[in-house]
Formats: sequence, structure tokens, C-alpha cells
Amino acid sequence: MATVGCGEQTLLRWIDMYLEKGLSGLVKPISHQSPQRLNEEQKQQLKKMLLEQKPTDYGLVDRYIWTGKIIVEVIKAKWDVELKDSRIYEILSELGLSHQKSHRDYENGDQKVQKEFVDTVKKN
Repeated sequence: MATVGCGEQTLLRWIDMYLEKGLSGLVKPISHQSPQRLNEEQKQQLKKMLLEQKPTDYGLVDRYIWTGKIIVEVIKAKWDVELKDSRIYEILSELGLSHQKSHRDYENGDQKVQKEFVDTVKKN
């Protein structure tokens, strides 16, 4: 007997589905009909926040770059809505935004120390 790599209950559910609706019912994509947690107005507010503000404006973090985790925290604090990071990236796509891997934020650096470092490197 071949192993399909799933639990017995899952296998029984698949068999029942096949017997009830045939192969087309078994391969039909799963769709979840749960309502959106953020409404359109909130999504537009979120877009404006991401484009015009920094996470530090919300006092929740000491970072200047938006990350999925930070966006989750701000949404929870602002609208009491809990979302997963993966849903955040879907929402960004819906809003016509993209995400990028974060990098070090040099905006917070001490400009005097940075200049001294650059001068030292140039001398050597």
C-alpha cells in the first residue's frame, strides 16, 4: 500500500469528497469565504502611512524601515486587527506596493563619526 503522507482524517475527507463530487470536486481549489479584516478605507490609510510615515511615528518601534512584523504591530495597535506577515505582503500587492528586504538604516548614524571614518579611509 502506498503512503500519501497525510493523516487518516484528511484521507477520509478526500475519499468522501471524491465519492460525492468526483474528481472535479476533489481538485477544486479551496476558497475561504471569510471577510476581509481591513476594509478599503483602512487599506488606503495603511498605504498612506507606509508611503509618508516611518514606524517610529507610531512609537512602537525604534526602526525607520517598515517590515512585515512592524506593519502587523501597527495594524494591531491602530485598528485592533491581527494579521499574519504573509497577509501583509498580499495587502501590499493589492495596494500596488512591493516589499523589499530591509537593509541597515544609515539615517540614524552620527554624521561627524561617519565623516571622520571616510576621511580616515581616504588617508589610507
